Amino acid sequence: MRTILLDEERKFDLRSSADERCCLTAISPEPVTSDDYHYLHDTHGLPRDLVVYLNTEAAQ
Repeated sequence: MRTILLDEERKFDLRSSADERCCLTAISPEPVTSDDYHYLHDTHGLPRDLVVYLNTEAAQ
C-alpha cells in the first residue's frame, strides 16, 4: 500500500501546481466530506486513501 501511495503522491506532484496543492492544506476545521473526496478524485484523480494520508500529514 505504501508503494502505491508514494507513486500516487509522485504523480500528483508532477501534475499539480502550488495552487492545487494548497487545496489539501487544512484551511478550516471542517472535516473532509464525501463531496470533497469525489471532487478531488474527479478533478485531480486523487484516490480517497491518498487524500486522507495527505490531510493527516498536513495536520501534523
